[in-house]
Amino acid sequence: MKGKRLDENGEVVYENSLPWGVYQASDDEGSVAGNFSNRWPGAQAGSGAATREVRSMVTGEILTTTNTARGIAQGQNAIWFGGGLTHMAVNGATINTINDLTFAPSSYLATGMTSTGNKSTPTLKADLLGDWREELVLRASGNRLGIITTLAPTEYGIRTLMHDPMYRNGVANKNNGYDQMGFASFYLGDEAELPSMRTDILVPDTKKPTVTVMPSSKGEDGVYSKVSFKLFDAGKIDKVVLNGVEEDLADRTTAVVNNLQVGKFGGKAGSNELKVYDVAGNVTIVTFVLVK
Repeated sequence: MKGKRLDENGEVVYENSLPWGVYQASDDEGSVAGNFSNRWPGAQAGSGAATREVRSMVTGEILTTTNTARGIAQGQNAIWFGGGLTHMAVNGATINTINDLTFAPSSYLATGMTSTGNKSTPTLKADLLGDWREELVLRASGNRLGIITTLAPTEYGIRTLMHDPMYRNGVANKNNGYDQMGFASFYLGDEAELPSMRTDILVPDTKKPTVTVMPSSKGEDGVYSKVSFKLFDAGKIDKVVLNGVEEDLADRTTAVVNNLQVGKFGGKAGSNELKVYDVAGNVTIVTFVLVK
């Protein structure tokens, strides 16, 4: 957009804040951007209503001219829905594929539900179910909510997009702000390597360690003369404590507590309490009886 400001000398400076393109002095409502084609790296965007140009969001150059006003049809909002990393498009309540050569949309899934109206955006688009493909929330008959999810197989395994702060904030903003489609902070494309996993995002571990009695144990129904336990925790086991006696398990995912009996590693006749801690602080408590 064009604008004006005062420079350090108080003089009026006229400038164009558009990084690329041509200022058209009108609201280019409904124009879209997304990685719709693998012919060029990065995302592509439609142009002003008076043109039929598709422009690179990487270099700003005009990539091609299509037979569609704006280059990419109005309201074709980017969505990860298929098996590949290239965007499909959602217009209203219909999901479309975008032709790699012509950028023309073709219907892929007509849901028969209702979107927000003439703006052609779904009620919500987000990776709700967590496999990195995105779901749509639309209005079904009888004022019910419908969730549309993909059934397309994929060879890509990516952590859910909701772990990306920019993406997650975009989903939240859609519900309480201007009704637009959000994007992730990283690039996904079939022609590019997958982004590296972020290490600055903590995923809380709330799952307790699993503790099972091993078949070699002598006894049953919680009463043993000798008992062994197998321990497992995907987030790694930190330590075990038997009746106040502690042993460090060196952050292993699996471990065995072998041959507990009276007089060994804190074992005592009568009631015993074994506590198994993982590195996140979750604890599983097992009580049992030892007899001689």
